[in-house]
Amino acid sequence: MAEKQLARVMSPVSMLAMATGIIVGPWLVMMPWWFSLTGSSISLAFVLTAIVVVPIGYIYAELCPMLPYTGGSFIYAGSAMGPVWGFIGGWVLLLPYVGVVAFQTMATVELIKFLWFPDMGFTQLLIVAIIWIVFFCLLNSYKLITSAQLQFFFFIVLAVIAFIVEGILFPASGQWSTSNLQPFFATGSEGFLIAFGLMISMYFGFDCVPQLVEESNFDLRLMPKIIIGSIFLSMLIYVVVCLAIGGMRDWQFIKDTPFVEAVVGDQVFGPAMKYFIALGALGAIFTCFNGFWISCTRIFYSMGRSNLMPRKFGELNKWNIPGWTNIPVAVLALIMILLSGTAWLEIIFTVQAIGIILAYFLTCIASVVLRTKHPEWKRPYKMPGGIIMSVLGLICCSLLFYYSAQGVPKEGWFIIFVYLLIGLAIYGYMGLKRKQSPEEYTVFLPEGVVEQDKGIKG
Repeated sequence: MAEKQLARVMSPVSMLAMATGIIVGPWLVMMPWWFSLTGSSISLAFVLTAIVVVPIGYIYAELCPMLPYTGGSFIYAGSAMGPVWGFIGGWVLLLPYVGVVAFQTMATVELIKFLWFPDMGFTQLLIVAIIWIVFFCLLNSYKLITSAQLQFFFFIVLAVIAFIVEGILFPASGQWSTSNLQPFFATGSEGFLIAFGLMISMYFGFDCVPQLVEESNFDLRLMPKIIIGSIFLSMLIYVVVCLAIGGMRDWQFIKDTPFVEAVVGDQVFGPAMKYFIALGALGAIFTCFNGFWISCTRIFYSMGRSNLMPRKFGELNKWNIPGWTNIPVAVLALIMILLSGTAWLEIIFTVQAIGIILAYFLTCIASVVLRTKHPEWKRPYKMPGGIIMSVLGLICCSLLFYYSAQGVPKEGWFIIFVYLLIGLAIYGYMGLKRKQSPEEYTVFLPEGVVEQDKGIKG
């Protein structure tokens, strides 16, 4: 009997919608905090962060077709530097991904609280969070095409509300004024640079594309267009919504008003607009949450079939979905929610930034190593600049880490420490299993294809 494989159901359009929807976070929930960092210049911070992320995007665009296996940083670091670094790459990448699941769960229950149940306590919020997580466990135990279709629908919803409602109606309301954008750098250069570093948390998601590479049904040479396209499309959405609300009210009002766009929409256009904008936020939450949930399960699946995680995680159900991997995603997300408490927004957001920068750094190193160690491996797409782009990616990661680390509260570092201890325990457990049954638990890491290839320069 042939070994089960992941179902190839992702088209280029659905992959672009998946990637962009994953990147774009629920701006309705985060807008006040963004503005508290640096004021209206948050829009400029988004532009600069996007530019810095582009070299990293090109690195992924080259590695993904060269090693077309689910796992992302796990596969790249493992193939370049061995199983230990592969495990570190996979576990570090799971930190921001699980962080998004936890973050979006709390964003959902806070949105519900804002719209209908303002008196909900933290315990009640946790109950709603558990129900939400169980729903996604069930959804992502079924056919991927169902989840992908919902992803595409909610992506269209968030795009319509971002570009039409906020991008056109807000400026045309008669209340939008450039004077409200002042002071543009509300917290000075230091606040702006910290915002620039932390906004990496609003761009990672294009790296989820490699998690679905074994479920794609198109020429992988399209990867650079999908990855780089998703970065700039997301940047455009962020800039539009930030400038739209920034011109509607002054900085003090925006940073002190939860769900400020919905509040302003209610004040200017009436209650119906508040719910319409909230629908856009729900669309952003769903696409981001769902995409990262799927990606988490695929990383666990890849590490499971490589024998660096429990082997159960490497199994597929009757719909060719790694159903068992939903369990660790749910457990880790709930642990993070409990550890972050009521200050979840700032804590989890900053933890995500540190995690994804470390994962990107390892991927950039892997790119350099693979170019020198395996120049013979086929590269269907060759990024512009070659190894120079990899070095540029390392410089960008270092820059982002320096500034984002300054914004991480002590609770965030504690969560990172606990998370790394859990990873150490898992690696130790799997090492013990390999000692007991070395043949059964031999680590498997895929290799590239040796073939003469001229590549396609992008």
